[in-house]
Amino acid sequence: MITALLVCCAGGGGALCRFGLTLLGNRLFYDTYFPFPTLIINVVAASLLGMGAGWLPATSLAFQVLSGFLGGFSTYSTFTTEFTDLLHTFPKVAASYIGLSVVLGIGGAFLGFWWVSA
Repeated sequence: MITALLVCCAGGGGALCRFGLTLLGNRLFYDTYFPFPTLIINVVAASLLGMGAGWLPATSLAFQVLSGFLGGFSTYSTFTTEFTDLLHTFPKVAASYIGLSVVLGIGGAFLGFWWVSA
């Protein structure tokens, strides 16, 4: 029960961090329709989770709390909403958003894992 509570609190903390960084990102990238804040947040989350997977045992409390935090920090729902919005207005940008998200996310997870495992 304590583990579930810790993971839940970590997820809430991750969501608050994402909210703050999204507000900051929207100010920095206000003149573009490409969703840079979400892309950056999701790639950072994938990289950190890769590092955690390479450094911590999957059954450890620390890894579970890290997973909760990064689950709240990253956002698949915003990613899909932004993608469908772009698909209607800028289909080529939507395709690049999907491609960049997949390649950079998986690449970040791999590099994070590799970096702490080497």
